[in-house]
Amino acid sequence: MNEELENLYDKLYSEGPTKNPKTFIQLIKNDLTEIDLQDYSSNPKLARVVADYGICLAKEGHYKKAYPFIEKAIQWFETEETNSDLWIKPMYEVLIFNRGFVNYKLNNKIKAKLDFKTLVKRFPNNKLYVNWLKADSVVTYSRVEWFFVGLSIISLTASFILKPEDGFMDKVALYTMVIGILGGIIVSQIRKKKFN
Repeated sequence: MNEELENLYDKLYSEGPTKNPKTFIQLIKNDLTEIDLQDYSSNPKLARVVADYGICLAKEGHYKKAYPFIEKAIQWFETEETNSDLWIKPMYEVLIFNRGFVNYKLNNKIKAKLDFKTLVKRFPNNKLYVNWLKADSVVTYSRVEWFFVGLSIISLTASFILKPEDGFMDKVALYTMVIGILGGIIVSQIRKKKFN
């Protein structure tokens, strides 16, 4: 680690870790190119800076910027700490959670779900991880409910607008509306049972 990065590390951590993400980001912004260009594979201090920077970016809502830093830090743990259980390192757990969180915010739901499943499997009593794992399913159920509501509204509107002589459209609209209402109620009940 060159002298500039040693000074940066000391500035960031000499009085304990910086609590405010904005402050941390501001302190590190000028040295970002140094961090990007460094080979931190054998340097735990630099890996910590990269990890904390990614986490702070995620906390501040800079998800696209945060992802590569979080991923680099996770890779460092997975390559450097092969002889020990990674989960005894609190930073590894925090990084996996933040990667899941960032993927969720970036609409990479499948990747996010994998991280949250891993966390729930490892820490089944942690309500935060369980709730994040459920969040994706709740959104999916809500979308299906709204689909059925929309189907009912479209059917009702179509029955008023289209008035054919034979009544065929009225029957189609009526059946579609019934399907929409029943479907919405069933999905709503399933969601309530599953997540309450």
